[in-house]
Amino acid sequence: MLRNKILPIYFLVLLWLLCQVLCACGQKAPEVQFGHAEEEGVRGEDGQDNSQTETKEQSKEAEEKPPEICIYICGAVNQPGVYHLNGGARVYEAVSAAGGFTEDADETYVNQAAVIEDGTQIRIYTREEAQEKREQGEEIPQEEERPGNTLGDGKVNLNTATAEELQTLPGIGEVKASSIIEYRETHGRFTSIEELQEISGIKGKVFQKIADLITI
Repeated sequence: MLRNKILPIYFLVLLWLLCQVLCACGQKAPEVQFGHAEEEGVRGEDGQDNSQTETKEQSKEAEEKPPEICIYICGAVNQPGVYHLNGGARVYEAVSAAGGFTEDADETYVNQAAVIEDGTQIRIYTREEAQEKREQGEEIPQEEERPGNTLGDGKVNLNTATAEELQTLPGIGEVKASSIIEYRETHGRFTSIEELQEISGIKGKVFQKIADLITI
């Protein structure tokens, strides 16, 4: 009698468990979202954002790259003209860009190791032109028409130096520097360093102090 009562209860419990299993199987599986990494950037094993790291490295490379300069080279070269070179380029690189020296070029009248600045004009003289300059007693600047007029040997060029550059000479202040520039504008280029003594206040000991520091 007791067994007959327990049996229906057993079947009811079994039916309830079966319903629970079926309900669990019918639930929708959670969706897996993709593309989240694309929004936040690709992260490496160390958790760092690799896309940001690459951007920083590219920016650093751009900063380290020397700025481009624009120069004009003419005279005894095969292809004279305007050229764009990397910052810090030297004269020999400009000559190479212009197709090299011509057969009659005087290669000794240019400092091929000199660093070129932006806006520089480089003139290469022929041997005939250079000889004429020598006969006339003229010195040809190593870096002609270059912004900044202190030559490679540290001498100040009287014909191209600015007032600030002239004032780097001992005994030459603002007044004397202005007088030198005024004389240059009135009388033209200096033909010798001794001509500097024609300017009031630059004679005797003052000239002797700077004679070895100047050129034309």
